[in-house]
Amino acid sequence: MHFLKQIFSDRVEEWVHQRFVRYSKGTFDGPALNAKISGKTLKVNASADYCNALGGTIAKNSNETFSVSGKIISKEDLSPIGKCRKKKGFFILEISKEMSSAELLDVYKKFPDSFALLNLSKGVWKLKCKKNLPKPGSSVDDQFCNAILDLVALDDFMNEILFDMNKKDFKEVSVQHIYEISGIVIPEECKKDPAKARLLAKRKGKIKRILTVDGKKTETEHALLI
Repeated sequence: MHFLKQIFSDRVEEWVHQRFVRYSKGTFDGPALNAKISGKTLKVNASADYCNALGGTIAKNSNETFSVSGKIISKEDLSPIGKCRKKKGFFILEISKEMSSAELLDVYKKFPDSFALLNLSKGVWKLKCKKNLPKPGSSVDDQFCNAILDLVALDDFMNEILFDMNKKDFKEVSVQHIYEISGIVIPEECKKDPAKARLLAKRKGKIKRILTVDGKKTETEHALLI
């Protein structure tokens, strides 16, 4: 489940905390995505936080063997799926091989905390991600990854990403998020250890979600403590 859906559904898993460690107090642009139905396909442009959701949706709804290239970056040890290296606290696994839909889906499920910057291609299905994650503090790049999905995946795409939208006959949709972090909640036992406090402190505030469907905009908010 995508971490934004977890937050808005009040079912947050522990790994989601990692998505917010880099934020201090302030207002920040969050994940952004644009999708357009074109014939029998769904064309998507999105920021880095949607790479896994798009790849997982492709893997779940196809029955193909894909040409896969790119890398996976995670705080967790990736050695169970291949030879990896460690850099600045992250495990990095380079991939260039053929993988079945089932193998791909297994990777996305086992390492939900990761950034899977993978390029996939087979038939109508395509996913292309940039090679390196955006630098902290940089503006949100809603062209970080591009995907083409067969419309058989529309239900799963909506369930995972457009979870608060019922209309399936849309032409174009965009979703944006704004994080408003009003405070940092530091556990008592970490207050004398700045490094540990940074990793374990919770960000308090709210998330604004702006959904625009065929030109009609709606905005919702959800409390944040993570």
